[in-house]
Amino acid sequence: MRKHILFLGLVLTASLAQAQVITNVVITPQNPTACTLINLNVFGTIPTSGMLLGFSPSVNGTVITVSFSGSGGTGGSTPFNQLLAGLGPFAPGPYTVIVPFTYNGTVTSTWTGSFTVAPGFNPDAGEYGDTLICNGGVPFPLISVLNGNPDVGGDWFYPNNTPVPNGMFMPGIATEGFYLYSFDVEAPCIDASQQILIQFIPNNSPGTSGTVQVCASGGAPVNLFTVLGGTPFVGGTWAFNGAPHSNIFTPGVDACGNYIYTVPGIAPCGPASATVIVQCVQPPNAGNNGSLTVLSCDTVENLNSTLQGEPNTGIWVSPDGFIIGGFNANVNIALNGPGAYGYVVTGQGGICPSDTAFIVVDTLACVVGMEELDQNVARFLLSPNPASDQVTIEVELVQPGDAHVLELLDVNGQLVRSEQMIFAGTLARRVLAVGDLAKGVYMVRLSSPQGHVMRRLMLR
Repeated sequence: MRKHILFLGLVLTASLAQAQVITNVVITPQNPTACTLINLNVFGTIPTSGMLLGFSPSVNGTVITVSFSGSGGTGGSTPFNQLLAGLGPFAPGPYTVIVPFTYNGTVTSTWTGSFTVAPGFNPDAGEYGDTLICNGGVPFPLISVLNGNPDVGGDWFYPNNTPVPNGMFMPGIATEGFYLYSFDVEAPCIDASQQILIQFIPNNSPGTSGTVQVCASGGAPVNLFTVLGGTPFVGGTWAFNGAPHSNIFTPGVDACGNYIYTVPGIAPCGPASATVIVQCVQPPNAGNNGSLTVLSCDTVENLNSTLQGEPNTGIWVSPDGFIIGGFNANVNIALNGPGAYGYVVTGQGGICPSDTAFIVVDTLACVVGMEELDQNVARFLLSPNPASDQVTIEVELVQPGDAHVLELLDVNGQLVRSEQMIFAGTLARRVLAVGDLAKGVYMVRLSSPQGHVMRRLMLR
């Protein structure tokens, strides 16, 4: 029996060791110098329930030790790829890298590798250059415009100081202007930079493409020419879906989409085009106007149930013009009074005007006797409320006692229905059919010799 237990334990240990290992470490750049930093990408696996804790690098002569740790449970296996960036710079020479992986305090795997650091050198960013190009030409590397003998590997930046992907100039997309070529190196090397000037051949530039948003329901006309970037030539033509179009876009009349501006070819350049993308923004919808009648003694009302089709991003405004809350706000009618309550939804980004729906709230006098509370009633619920076809009434008394009468009254206090409430101990439940009644506000009154308890019921 002991042999079987030992065998299972060995299998489990091997499984755990495989679950938390380093499978590879990639060192970049492949040929570092004394003026560059080193990055380590650590690949491996960890138990599914485990968590990586981080790196702890140290340098002892030419040995770089990067301790990597994790913790957690066991079971399962999931891969990881963790980056440690910015090691160094290191003096020229060969180095050994040791990456031990510690899991729950135990070293479970160790990776060992090496790299060689070459002597550093001050980069050469070349000499100033400039060129005239056709706006609709083919892409080309910016380094080809520099004079001198520039080193490769530097970073290019647009005139607005954003990076140029792969250092490639894209005619028809990129703007003309001064472009910066830069080397940002580590000491003891010295940074280097240089500029070039790119200009489009006159009378052949449609400018650069642009985007404009308009309100789908209408608004002021847009001059598409002003949306183009750069310095577009004014003698071009506009087209939409292959058909001629003017440079004026009228929201609510013209279709949204891609409007093409083309300038004629002037030797040695051919025709060139830029695109203005017109995006339609849907106007806000505050819902439909409505009305609501409540009792003057009601203090809280949720007005959004009266709207239809509205978004939930608007605000409620009182009849006096004060903001009183968001979509789901409980509005104090007794405080703000009757009148037109506005629900205002603002257009996206201010592109479309705000939309407002109005709910006209009227108040009616409360039924006499509401203050005569029956202290023996612990719970008196109406569900659903508002109701349409039927409403469930639930009553709970503090203790069994006098008989209770259930009465349904209209807003004028006129009795509509009356019946005895039947209790089982302290509990009673009754379903009332109300589909035949006129829509509006009703009062449900529970009466006994001890007093009254009343609830408002909305029928819709």
